[in-house]
Amino acid sequence: MRHQAPRPLPYSVPAETSPGASMQTGARGNATDTYTKGTKDHSRHARTTGPRGVAPVRPSLLSPTAVKNAVVVGAGPCGLLAALELVQNGASVTLIEQRQAYTRPIHWNVRADLLHRIAETCPGALEKVMAKLGPIESVENIDATRTNVTPEQLEKLQKDRPNRKFIAGPDGLKWQQKGARNDQAADAQLARFGGMQMLTSPSIGQILTFDLENILFAELKRLAQLPENSNTPRITILRGHRCELSPSPDKPGWSACTAYEIAERADASGKKSLEPTGKRVPLGTPDLVINSDGASSAMREAAGIAHTHVSPATRYISASIAIPQISADAPNGGLARRRYAELVNPADGSVHGVRQVVLGITTAPRSWVLVEAPPFVDLTTKEAADAFFYEHAARLLGMSQDELRKAPITWGPNPFTMQQYISATAVKGENVVFAGDAVGNAHFLTSGGVMTATVPHIRALEKLLANLADGVPRWLALDRYNRWTMAGTKAWLKLGHNEFGRLGDKHEPFESALAAALERLAKAETKPAA
Repeated sequence: MRHQAPRPLPYSVPAETSPGASMQTGARGNATDTYTKGTKDHSRHARTTGPRGVAPVRPSLLSPTAVKNAVVVGAGPCGLLAALELVQNGASVTLIEQRQAYTRPIHWNVRADLLHRIAETCPGALEKVMAKLGPIESVENIDATRTNVTPEQLEKLQKDRPNRKFIAGPDGLKWQQKGARNDQAADAQLARFGGMQMLTSPSIGQILTFDLENILFAELKRLAQLPENSNTPRITILRGHRCELSPSPDKPGWSACTAYEIAERADASGKKSLEPTGKRVPLGTPDLVINSDGASSAMREAAGIAHTHVSPATRYISASIAIPQISADAPNGGLARRRYAELVNPADGSVHGVRQVVLGITTAPRSWVLVEAPPFVDLTTKEAADAFFYEHAARLLGMSQDELRKAPITWGPNPFTMQQYISATAVKGENVVFAGDAVGNAHFLTSGGVMTATVPHIRALEKLLANLADGVPRWLALDRYNRWTMAGTKAWLKLGHNEFGRLGDKHEPFESALAAALERLAKAETKPAA
């Protein structure tokens, strides 16, 4: 069930700033909370250097309401930064992750706000992240036989995107973005909270997901191996484990945690899956549980939190291919190519727009290639999916299918379905909160996934810890976390919604799509917690 603030309020607040007040939009587009305006935030400036080399440790750690121990479920970028933020606030942390190693070869764009966030939350990892960050420039082509770009549209594009060069020609519209790299040192005090403010800022480079994960994990592991004493947080890392929640035996509304070991096993057909071994680690009732186990969150489902779509569905085929020349094509070291094409359904003559993307950086000898497939294309067999992928990826890359098929495939091609989702809440009971894609996910072409999880969501966690340590009533601190986290997710959803539209297509405005989704969530009956 959803977290509900108790009534009556423990103290009086103005009517317009009650917990029922909605999120507002600040002057620069960042989400603000009307009933915290004017309050002082000491969560950054009042930190000191800790005995284990973790830069920020709140002096209010000794507060009886501060989080002393926590469990983080999911060790992707969001979970790792959440664990590091908890350690900085003096909390002992148990990190639970089912994967034994990081292998996702996915490229994604980095905005300066992530570097500022790392400078604050994990300064020891910043230099390593910068070393793996590849500069980018992008070339985009709208190869649409039915699309005409008017002078008015071209003028508007040039005004809205001054860092790009647009050329209208007989084959459609092309534009090129000059390579960018953040040469200014990241500044912890520049880490911003607003989701829309962050997402609409320019990308400054690309990085591989497993590079960022390995760097953050190594920093957390380094801290875990430092000598402990009675005044330092304890860090426990449980890889090859999953987490299950159960009602706390002594705290109504709270959840207890148990980690259970899993191992890879094969059935009679040879299909592999992760199954429990029978070994369990009881973790008691933590002060806080942060769940960041992804869009298909098992914990969200077990908690009975409703989850619904906020967009139509589209299909893509993705692959990681060893094509280093994609990076070499760009003078500044990296390249993002996008192509828009319109395909005709032979059955009824209807036209479907598809988008094709390739990302390459000099810091990795491979490129990430994504090809959208319209609904009438058969992808039920690997042969059919491969045929469609190679046909359109070759056009995107400017090479023949034979040449492309000779390039080593390090992952894929794999079909997947993309659809935006949002959860009813980011809070469960008194001690469980959700972050990252477990709260909601939007279109990947905005490069908003990891960015939303690691910037506004971790900022919301930082504020939650500060509020609890400063004695803010728990229901109010959780309510604020819920509002701030959902606001960051909605900003990503709004930006991602545009990626489902095609030139000339009519699609539902974001505001009505979100309103319909929220109405479905309000009517949904949640399941009892497992």
